[in-house]
Amino acid sequence: MLEFWGTIAAIVLAMVAILSYLRLLRKDAKVFYEWKGEITQFKSSVVSFMEQTKDDIQDLTTKVGIILGRTHVSTQAVKGESPLGLTEYGETISNEIEGKLWADELTQELFIEADGKEPYEIQELAYSFVFNSLNPTIDQEDTISKVAFQHGIPRETVLEVLAIELRNSLLDNQ
Repeated sequence: MLEFWGTIAAIVLAMVAILSYLRLLRKDAKVFYEWKGEITQFKSSVVSFMEQTKDDIQDLTTKVGIILGRTHVSTQAVKGESPLGLTEYGETISNEIEGKLWADELTQELFIEADGKEPYEIQELAYSFVFNSLNPTIDQEDTISKVAFQHGIPRETVLEVLAIELRNSLLDNQ
């Protein structure tokens, strides 16, 4: 009979040990989920901070550009859409080099060559002419270099603006 009570005591002791262990696991699980919640909250606050920082950096870039005398921080002169067109910044460059007037003069030279061509072919013709065959006067060359220098952009950007103006002029006169 003593053996019977010993076995019962061992079973009860084992059950108490198992219940104690499960209780500890539950506490650990609770601590784990609280920790996981804190990490998730921290992650979302870091993401929010990074978004705010990004906005602050963009604002700061704009202000530095204004301080340096550039009203246009973006130096993209041509819109990357079809058909290519000038951005507001590109219009500014065009005005400074008198691009429309210059393009109208060049149109007289290329009118026959552009006759009957598709718009994309006229665009290729305008780019090819401006970048490969253009012979600007000394004053025009000086204007191109001066505008590029004043805006802190490559000379090619000014020529690209002229190519777009030439394409537009050729299309308008077709």
